[in-house]
Formats: sequence, C-alpha cells, structure tokens
Amino acid sequence: MYDLPEVRWATDALWSAVAARLAAVGIAAPPALSRGPAVHQLWADPALLLSQTCGNPYVRTYRDRLRLVATPRYAAPGCNGPRYRSVLVVRADAPGDGLANFRGAVCAVNGWDSLSGWVALAAALSEPQFFRAALVTGAHADSVAAVAAGEADIAAIDCVTYALLHRHRPAATAGLRVIGRTALAPSLPMVTRRDCG
Repeated sequence: MYDLPEVRWATDALWSAVAARLAAVGIAAPPALSRGPAVHQLWADPALLLSQTCGNPYVRTYRDRLRLVATPRYAAPGCNGPRYRSVLVVRADAPGDGLANFRGAVCAVNGWDSLSGWVALAAALSEPQFFRAALVTGAHADSVAAVAAGEADIAAIDCVTYALLHRHRPAATAGLRVIGRTALAPSLPMVTRRDCG
C-alpha cells in the first residue's frame, strides 16, 4: 500500500526477508513481489499469498475471503503502535484553521471505500452534506496534488502516505498545511487467503 517508486527498494527488502522466513518453515514464496493487478483483483485472487489491504474493504468486503496476519507499526507522525490516522490538508494560503471552516468546500477523496481517505473523514463531519462536492482522485498522492493545484480545497491523507510524500516528494507537500487529524484507527492489515495454512 505504501510502495512509492522512491521506497520500492525498502518494500523489496521487506519482501525478501518475509519470503526467506516463509521458506524456512516450508512455505514456497515468489522471489519477487507482484505489482501488476489492481488491488481489488489482487485481494480476490485465489493464489494470493500475502498482501496489505485498506481496513475498510477488508472489513466490509474481504473478511470472509481473507485472514488477518499482522498489523504493521509505523514510525510516521500520527501513528501510535498498530494504529494510524489521517491528516487533513489544505493549501497553505487557505483561510481557516479547522475542519469546520471548510463546510461547503470541495473535498478530494482517493476512493469512497478508503478508511483513511473518506470513512475516517466522514466520521468527523458534523452533517451529511458538509462538502459542496467531492473529487474522486484514485490515490492519496493524487488527492494531495488536487488540493495543491486548487482543484479541491481539502483532503484526508493517511499519515504514512503523507510522511512518505513529505520526505521523498517535498514539492508535493510544500504548498500545503495540516489543519487537523482524524481519530486513530487500526493500521492497514497484512492479509492472506482465508484457506492459506
């Protein structure tokens, strides 16, 4: 889920370590990660060995097909043990210093099923029709870009993604500021197929 090109070396190193541990207990694992299929195809693949999923699709759609293996702990600001939250980002020059100031604004959403990009934000809203409109971007990085470009006024970005963008793509977050945070939620789970022994 956090496989930005800038950190693929780390993702590959993590997979190598996991694959070696699996091999040590007699479980055959691919030598390299598969990065091709869309996540929903991957999570439904009967050959899935190990993946990371967003918490909301896991609970709502895949819990009967996938089994929770682990919940990672991240060191990004906003994480607390196996839990994380989203940061609410706006342009640096936007008026207002809290979510209430953005009633009637345009919200960038990476996807309606995203725990960090929509569900956690919706839980913090004071009314169902809080935003005037929403722009569905498909990815947290694209939501950041939409706010920076003025296509949207606010977005909820998971704190791990925001930390990675801030560190590896500082230009992407340079014109933004954080005006709030959502409640803590379980970090993105690592899963395997339900029938995988």
